[in-house]
Amino acid sequence: MTTLKGQTVYDPMAGSNTTGQVALEMDRRFIASEADARVSERFRIPI
Repeated sequence: MTTLKGQTVYDPMAGSNTTGQVALEMDRRFIASEADARVSERFRIPI
């Protein structure tokens, strides 16, 4: 699966958020979710 610049990437198991970091580096938007609250709290971004 591929995306173009400006498109949105979804990562349902964000973990350490590697996918989100790469998405930003490649001019993509991203949506990430994580089932483990201990993990997701570390990467919370205020809106």
